[in-house]
Amino acid sequence: MNMIYLSVEKTRKDMIDTALKNGLTCPKSIKLSQHLDKLLNLLNECNISVDEYNEL
Repeated sequence: MNMIYLSVEKTRKDMIDTALKNGLTCPKSIKLSQHLDKLLNLLNECNISVDEYNEL
């Protein structure tokens, strides 16, 4: 899960840098935003799975 955290932070930084340089509607900004959404959803699913396991 640590790799997911690192990917989230790198993608977030890349997205912010790209959006500041090229704008929020730049295709690369949008692509990075969508990738970040997928990573955050994956991280959320992992956290839920860990919580469910801990309740057993």
